[in-house]
Amino acid sequence: MKPNLKCRMISAVLMGILLGSYIHNDYVKWGQRGRDAFIAYQSQRFDQHMANPHPTMVTIIASILFVVVFLAVYEILAYILSRIVGSPSGDQSAR
Repeated sequence: MKPNLKCRMISAVLMGILLGSYIHNDYVKWGQRGRDAFIAYQSQRFDQHMANPHPTMVTIIASILFVVVFLAVYEILAYILSRIVGSPSGDQSAR
């Protein structure tokens, strides 16, 4: 397996672990606060964001920015890992 591909896979796994940890932490937090607090929060969130949605262009631009930032973080993490792992001794690209 190419080192670059290996670093990209490790980056994806690390980002998945971070996202999974965040989601689990959110579940634990709302589990501790209780059902009534969760439903009150979701009701307020609906009233603020879903009942009166943003214009379509604002949503599309925000989504594009989110994806660009997400991919930039992924590429930076993959680059850092490839620099840490480094290339193996000798040039194996001639195979």
